[in-house]
Amino acid sequence: MSFSRINRSCRILAAVGSLTILLVLSFASASRSYAQGSDPPPFVKACADESEGTYCSFNRQRDGQLKEGVCEPSQRRVGVLVCLTEAMRSAGLGQGGRSDQGKSLSIKNCKCEIERNLRYRSADGWDTKFTELDIYHRGNNGKRPVLVFVHGGGWVEGDKSNIALNKNMVNSFLDSGYVVAAVNFRLIEKKRNSKVKYADMAQDIAGSIKWLSQNVQDYGGDPQFFVLLGHSSGAHMAALLGTDASYLEDQELSLDIIRGVITFDIHVYDIPGALKAMKGTAFDKRIERLEQYFGDTEKEQKKASPAYFVNNGSNIPFLLMSAGIKDGKRQTLTKEMTEEFKAALINAGHPAERYHYENSRHFDLPLGYGKGKIDIQAKVERFLNDVKSTGTPGL
Repeated sequence: MSFSRINRSCRILAAVGSLTILLVLSFASASRSYAQGSDPPPFVKACADESEGTYCSFNRQRDGQLKEGVCEPSQRRVGVLVCLTEAMRSAGLGQGGRSDQGKSLSIKNCKCEIERNLRYRSADGWDTKFTELDIYHRGNNGKRPVLVFVHGGGWVEGDKSNIALNKNMVNSFLDSGYVVAAVNFRLIEKKRNSKVKYADMAQDIAGSIKWLSQNVQDYGGDPQFFVLLGHSSGAHMAALLGTDASYLEDQELSLDIIRGVITFDIHVYDIPGALKAMKGTAFDKRIERLEQYFGDTEKEQKKASPAYFVNNGSNIPFLLMSAGIKDGKRQTLTKEMTEEFKAALINAGHPAERYHYENSRHFDLPLGYGKGKIDIQAKVERFLNDVKSTGTPGL
């Protein structure tokens, strides 16, 4: 080998070595500054004003794309919540590791076809993203029941793509013989005089079901067979649509097309009762926000409460699930309110099951689905199979 070639090789190796050292030092510096209390690494957002388990978003450093995740405790700095996608959690970013960012929003190893951003209503001046839904299916042959996923986010955040935070859920639903639709809808604005109210959210979701009833057969779905599944605030919306018939009736639909409702961890089935139970507890600070969303009078709050609409003449079955840890603290509120809702459902003639996971966090229900730590998947699949086998509302 000539001297010039050796010299050139050495220069290349030196350059690569210098670049590697620079990258390592840069990342170490970012990690140290985060640990010391200054700004977090630029690819992750601190959840300064949110609570644990809230959906969140951040701009990916590399290309500026908006990515969504979950506010979770950071191990780098005690008391801080950071926005982590499932990919970040797996890579241990909260423990100081590095992540490829954003991978959670595409469902890998999904043996399915995905139809994205299907418009189910006119925008009417709103961002078009609030008018769209995604469909996951396995061909347009057949007539499969349809599971409608209603995302959470505290009534103010979230996106239909949140279903992709755990690929096990979609695969499980498809394996159970369902077509899956994940819907977007308008969200309450984070201000006192929000133009969007909870009723607008429910109306949008009902509108998406109307569109599906007219189009889902093109994706192998049954236009008269829907199961609603919601997490957190999405669970409230699912329960409301499964009890208060007025939202579907406004779309010229009947509650008869709702064959089941599954809720993951929400406590506002009876809003006046929940607010009373929250007083003097760790959730006391949330009362003002809920009154902003649902009104500060009992009459207004009852209109938003699924528990006051259970006597609707239907026998739609419910599967209710709750977690024992919220905002990093053990609590019994969701357990107690879910048990009361179950009793109200049964008294009104609805089959209802309730399961409480004492040692699970708010977000463990969707994110832990199918991962072996908790048996949510088995219970959901059994419920879906039971509903599907009956062919009619109720078990």
